[in-house]
Amino acid sequence: MRSELLSLSNRISKARHKVGKTWDRLTNIGRSPERDAYAVHNRAMEHHNAGRHKDALEDYARALELMPDDPYALRNRGLLLYELERHDEALSDLARSLYLRERYNPEHPDTLKEKGEFYCRAERYEDAVAVYNRALQLVPKQPEVLQRRGIALNRLGFYEDALADFSEAYRLSPGLPESLRLRASVLEQMGRYGEAVGDLSRCIELRPDDATLYKLRGEIEEASGNVEAATSDFCRAFNLEPDSEYYCSLCCRLLVNRRRNDEAYALFMRLLERTSTLGSYASALLGIVYIRMERFDEALTLLDSALALDPRDKLLLLVRASALHITRRYAEAIADFTACLEIDDTYANALAGRAVAHARLGNVQQARDDMSRAEELRPDDPSNFYNWACFHAVTSDTSAAIEALKVAVERNPQFRSDAESDPDFESLRQDSRFSDILAK
Repeated sequence: MRSELLSLSNRISKARHKVGKTWDRLTNIGRSPERDAYAVHNRAMEHHNAGRHKDALEDYARALELMPDDPYALRNRGLLLYELERHDEALSDLARSLYLRERYNPEHPDTLKEKGEFYCRAERYEDAVAVYNRALQLVPKQPEVLQRRGIALNRLGFYEDALADFSEAYRLSPGLPESLRLRASVLEQMGRYGEAVGDLSRCIELRPDDATLYKLRGEIEEASGNVEAATSDFCRAFNLEPDSEYYCSLCCRLLVNRRRNDEAYALFMRLLERTSTLGSYASALLGIVYIRMERFDEALTLLDSALALDPRDKLLLLVRASALHITRRYAEAIADFTACLEIDDTYANALAGRAVAHARLGNVQQARDDMSRAEELRPDDPSNFYNWACFHAVTSDTSAAIEALKVAVERNPQFRSDAESDPDFESLRQDSRFSDILAK
């Protein structure tokens, strides 16, 4: 029996050897360029979803070499190019995809949605609305199409119509918050801040761990003047995404504006535990915090490093100039203020700062010219009075300084805390009128 089994095994082995390469061909039955293209396309989408954009573009290109008229690969590559702000290339791919889809079934719901999306991306909003109208005639009550039509209507300025579309989309699909988020955006544009905040609050109930929703609600709260609530929402967004420099900066900006420097410092230290460097804007904010904490060496070290990476960032230059001014390095401060103005000659803060530095060096006429120019650029800004107060104090015109500071503090009480430590007011500190302004 064993010998018979061995004989059978040998015969099978010989038969397989005899088949040779035919065996490999048999195992590849069904392989085609189309199948290869689909595989590469799927891999491209995986790269795309994972944020590996270079790899995704390479695979989309390979898939389209294998199947040049694949509308889905063209559309997905177009969407990626749009994300990368390569808009002309994106629209070319999206137009080709749409052409291919329309050849087969021009009024298929998916084709109409894609056509409307193309028109929106091309900023042809009236055409988009017409296409979405047709899509809703063929298949009514489509929440996604209502959302998209609402977006186009909003871009055209038809706010009430956009609100109606978003409201209907939410009624049809109440478990999805996107319609509420879109409606909140329109309500904000209309100045209906309370309703907008209400919509976003309902979104947050549905998605309590979505940091973007807290950020959006915070922006509306800030626009409506509810800065405390905005600060809380921005901080909540940062707590949800503690690696986000953007959310940290949003929160710290409001804290810095309200002179809550210790809290801003604590948030930046939390961020720096997770990242080794900060971007330009975050560096500028932290530089302001260091200056207010009178940690001038740390401020200058941070700002020097940030400017080495981004030497034409005017906010970084302005903050470093302020640190140099406070540490009595007036000529260096003037150089930084001037560099700001070479980038933007309408930068009023730089003009005002340079004016006071010139006054410190005795360049009174140059200081007056800069101060007057700053005032022309922003005639209703309360900081004009504060800057004139600094100028008059430095040039020993005590009464004019007191009057200007009084108006500045009346218009913006936060200037009171700035004046307490501002070295430009050294000559006023023994004056009872100055003490009265700070005490009120």
